Amino acid sequence: MHAYIKTPFYRNSKYIPHLLEHCVNSRGNLNSNDFFSYVYQSDADTFSWYTHFSFSDKISIEVFISWLQKDLDAGLIEYEKQILKDELKDVNFAQELFEKIWKRLHWIDFNNNHISRVSTIEIVDYHKKYYKSAEIIICDDSFNIISPTKKFTEAAALNDNTSPSIIKVRGESMRVFIRTYASWKDYYFMLFIQELLKSFQEYTERHKKWVYYFDNRVFLFRTEKYSILSFPEYFECNISIEFFDSFKTYFLTRILSWYWKKWIPINLTLLNQYAKMSEVIDFCNGFKFEESLSFLWND
Repeated sequence: MHAYIKTPFYRNSKYIPHLLEHCVNSRGNLNSNDFFSYVYQSDADTFSWYTHFSFSDKISIEVFISWLQKDLDAGLIEYEKQILKDELKDVNFAQELFEKIWKRLHWIDFNNNHISRVSTIEIVDYHKKYYKSAEIIICDDSFNIISPTKKFTEAAALNDNTSPSIIKVRGESMRVFIRTYASWKDYYFMLFIQELLKSFQEYTERHKKWVYYFDNRVFLFRTEKYSILSFPEYFECNISIEFFDSFKTYFLTRILSWYWKKWIPINLTLLNQYAKMSEVIDFCNGFKFEESLSFLWND
């Protein structure tokens, strides 16, 4: 079973959402029954703007939600702050790139790993605000939505306005394409392009140039308002229509896999938009060669 919670940045930082993920999925002073029922059979991850929990289907939804909403212990918060401090020491290439893109978008410094000085009260208030029952999306292991049963908003049309730019990270020039994220269609389109470019790079480097080790730096970031694609400036997008068509066939089969089905509850969490897998497949099946790649060629 899976639970998704919208957890926005707090003061341009993912620190509180990440800390809460640790606190909620840890808990102090557990008895053995709670340990095996909740902690031992669950997992959690925090991403930009949402937190994901997995839990055993032997636990009722109501009981698990009540577990997520339990009052936080001040001692546990302080303990997890130290754990997080050790975990967030190093900034990788993708994190540094995202931080620079964020500043380009908002003209505000953002540090994905920054440990802000936040009070216990701020953390507790954030927990109460975003861990409400009505805001927690629950789905089964096939990512079928179980709750909440509410009216969802209609998906907007695919956005075709892309803003290209160049951002330098550690001496490497990265091409960046930013599109408004207003619909599940926007994200699936950018996901398609990301996977297409990653596949083409591997096909070119590994199977044409016989380069065994190479950096497949094709990134897709998502914020509350934007989908952001980035890859090295030197990367050649000379994809043929034959490669495009072969990839699309592959993509349409892979999109039914466990990993990509999860975007249905994620888009529901972030946009309050629901799409059946049949709608997603029909949408992706309509991608055309020149229409899909024109923004990469015309920047």
